[in-house]
Amino acid sequence: MGWNTRKDGSGISYGIRDEIRVDNNRPLPNELFAQWKKKQISNRRNSLPKTADGHHLSLYVWTMLVSAIAMVLIGYGRKEYGQ
Repeated sequence: MGWNTRKDGSGISYGIRDEIRVDNNRPLPNELFAQWKKKQISNRRNSLPKTADGHHLSLYVWTMLVSAIAMVLIGYGRKEYGQ
């Protein structure tokens, strides 16, 4: 990654932190072109993050159970007091 004086990368290369001096008296324009390498992305299924793998299934079940019990008790309490 860095900069180059030619689009195809065959010119003078400059690193990311290199000092570049601009000379407005040159007959050629002061042009720099970004140079980079495309990041390789793996298409393997195993490399994807697991979002629904059941890791927290027991926590989910307990949360739903406690919520259901709380809703039943709240509903029962309102029925008892006529609300």
